[in-house]
Amino acid sequence: MPPRTGKTSAIVLPPETWDTLKKVALVRALAGTAERGSVSEVIRALIDDAMPSLLAEIETHERGPKK
Repeated sequence: MPPRTGKTSAIVLPPETWDTLKKVALVRALAGTAERGSVSEVIRALIDDAMPSLLAEIETHERGPKK
């Protein structure tokens, strides 16, 4: 996890993505594998873990459906 810089930043995501991240965080908390830290640190860790699949989904939508 990157060190804290003292700067604030907004994480702008669609509501569906927030719902997914909340579910993942809940599952991790119940499984005892949750990250510890501030809310933004935990969210960033969840996003980092999900990034490869999110990028693949974005690329798929940018290219459009395969014909």
